[in-house]
Amino acid sequence: MQRITGAFLLAVFAATQSGWVNYWHLQEHAAARPSAHTRMTVSVPWPVDPHDERTCPICMTLHMPLAAAGYVPLLICFGLIVAFLSLLPPRPIARQVFAWIESRGPPIG
Repeated sequence: MQRITGAFLLAVFAATQSGWVNYWHLQEHAAARPSAHTRMTVSVPWPVDPHDERTCPICMTLHMPLAAAGYVPLLICFGLIVAFLSLLPPRPIARQVFAWIESRGPPIG
């Protein structure tokens, strides 16, 4: 079940990021408008498009990542800085080393 969910989410993400969903939705916009040939033969004025791209919530959702694109590289750079700083070796701790010289008495000589 997890593989099916993962495959589905991967397909949705790929379709959204490749622009296929945006293209499909814009084709819906175009299909809602009558063609120029239909307008000329029937002689009806151009209707007000009820599916305006500026007020359509789907279009706003699809174009939302473009509005925040300026922050993404900055966040990636901050993440890389933190990652590389965490890879630095720790500072050595100063330890006092006791020099012990064994002395058993005066040399025999």
